[in-house]
Amino acid sequence: MKNEPYSFTNNKFNSLAEVLQDTHWSSCLNVLEGLSRMTYRSFCIIDYTNNKFLYVSDNTKSFCGRSSDDIIRMGQNFYYEAVPVSDLEILQTARSAAYQFLENIPDVEKCDYILSYDFHIKHAVTQSESLINHQFTPLKVDATGRVKLAICLTSMSPHASAGVIEIMHKNKQDHWVYDMSNKYWRKKPKIILKKEEKEVVMLSAQGYSISEMAEYMNKSFDTIKFYRKSLFRKLEVENITEAVSHAVTKRLL
Repeated sequence: MKNEPYSFTNNKFNSLAEVLQDTHWSSCLNVLEGLSRMTYRSFCIIDYTNNKFLYVSDNTKSFCGRSSDDIIRMGQNFYYEAVPVSDLEILQTARSAAYQFLENIPDVEKCDYILSYDFHIKHAVTQSESLINHQFTPLKVDATGRVKLAICLTSMSPHASAGVIEIMHKNKQDHWVYDMSNKYWRKKPKIILKKEEKEVVMLSAQGYSISEMAEYMNKSFDTIKFYRKSLFRKLEVENITEAVSHAVTKRLL
């Protein structure tokens, strides 16, 4: 059915120029390929009007052990083969819940929102499973308000388990979490980090120890520990690695 989650056809890669009607398509593709060379995060573009992948970056292979051409040819079968059965419901629920959420958003604002959810993916070669994060945002919306084109960013999950489904606004700190049991979106309070807390996150990402941060920030050892505990409480995490990942993913810095 049109616009149903993961109902991609098995068509091969087509030029985005036909969809975007953009004569600069080759430049757009070069930008995506350049970005994929500089990060482990992978990209794909999905055409929901024709139900197919339009583009999958080559570095996607590091997550799933399959080439971009293979994924494009497999279409929806990629998910059925690469995602454990227990997690397929998460993908279906996330996409359906996102459509429900966007129905209440004005068409001109739909491209301002980002859907994020976590699930396991199995590597085709090693058969090992990794917990990954998908972030989707619409690129084009048709005259009826339905998502026509979307881009997806794949990275390692910042969470400890699968099933976290969230929606964020690109500029605001508005944040919604989907309750899979009761099937509704719950708006969470804004997360606001203090200047010192942000600095702890950034220094931790650079490998600074608590003692080194205390010296750099001209604070006591116990003060840095206090900032870390405050971060853990606000971000609902248990360690500094998760705190850094959450702060970056949720664009809190």
